[in-house]
Amino acid sequence: MCKGGGGVAGEKGIRVLCSVIGAGQWSEVEYLFPPYYTVKTDFATYALKRFLDDKGTPTDTVVIFGVESAAWAIVDKYLPEAKRKVIPEVKYQREVDDAFRTIKEALLELGPCTLVLDLTHGYRHHSFFLLLMGVYLSMLGRLELEAVYYAMLPWKEDRAEFLNLKPFLVLLDTVMNAKIFKGTMHAVGISEIRSTIEEERNDLGRRNLIREASSLYHIEGILKGLEELDTQLSVNFTPGIAKKAAEISQRTRELLPEVDKSYPYLVPFLESISSDLGALGELSQRPLWEMELEYAERCLRLGRLTSAAINLREGLVSWACHRWSGCPERKCESEGECVINGREYRERLTFALDAVARKQMVIPDEEFLQCATLYNKVSDLRNKICHGYLGHEEGVTRGRIEKKLRELLDSLRETFKGGRP
Repeated sequence: MCKGGGGVAGEKGIRVLCSVIGAGQWSEVEYLFPPYYTVKTDFATYALKRFLDDKGTPTDTVVIFGVESAAWAIVDKYLPEAKRKVIPEVKYQREVDDAFRTIKEALLELGPCTLVLDLTHGYRHHSFFLLLMGVYLSMLGRLELEAVYYAMLPWKEDRAEFLNLKPFLVLLDTVMNAKIFKGTMHAVGISEIRSTIEEERNDLGRRNLIREASSLYHIEGILKGLEELDTQLSVNFTPGIAKKAAEISQRTRELLPEVDKSYPYLVPFLESISSDLGALGELSQRPLWEMELEYAERCLRLGRLTSAAINLREGLVSWACHRWSGCPERKCESEGECVINGREYRERLTFALDAVARKQMVIPDEEFLQCATLYNKVSDLRNKICHGYLGHEEGVTRGRIEKKLRELLDSLRETFKGGRP
């Protein structure tokens, strides 16, 4: 969970338990790992290592950070094999940089690794630094941050339950992915989130928390839909994009109250995605050519120039096909999609448009001639973009391409005269 790009992303390497300790002495506590596993000890990191080993996910290395005067004796007692890393107390701003370097270098020395953090015993700000560095390096793809634990000991009690803070890692991932979706209309990182949700669901099932597990199952369905949507976005299947977006948005709105009760960490992400998809899904109620033009404009605003060019060309073809092809079903207007054999109509029509534009064919229809001229301009720009401007002398600059796309978009809207041929 909480993976990033670059570096060693995808390489798990060794499993590392990483902890911090402060000074002083601790009393023996019964550490609980829900639902039943307990360990009595005065060192939380040792209890966590026992738990991980016994549940079949042992760690290869233990790394512990602390100041010079930290309670290293307890490390010698329980985990003498642990690697010690001394960090400054961080009383002053300049020591923040030193702590940053020490923690960063210690984690990077491990190479590709899967990291489990224990934030129980250290000074509060040291635990905070360790967590920040773990998240930071995982986002860069330098390690995989698998879990974060903290043992909560209530005042004057001798039993502390280990809290799994992993859902907050899900929260961080989903915030990033929601931002990426808003900026690019690509639903990235969904498979990793689905994997984490599946693990959580299985854990809830083992604890007989059926209602919560059922809620996560429905969330997995939404995430699977987002993966399908991402495929459609990648290939510019505009009718499918609009319909899938509307479907996911509606399903998400229906599930939000239940999700809020059982797994609230995903609610902000789902609310954001639902809002964006709702606006995209509204296009499904419009004729195909309008849908494609509106989607082209969205892509143009987001800098997705290839998708914008493709949809401009397809939008013009959809409008012209409805106007002149003789297709009897005309689903492009009534249902916003092309019939199964519509490809034949579209290919014949584009052949005619191209031939008329190149003056290889003469058709005594002024409107068709204007459409063919516009089609030639749109196709020419689309082809340049899709073929990487190879063999063209003109420079490839975003401003120039966006200007041409905007001009063509305006011309198509004028040609469509309000969207009805």
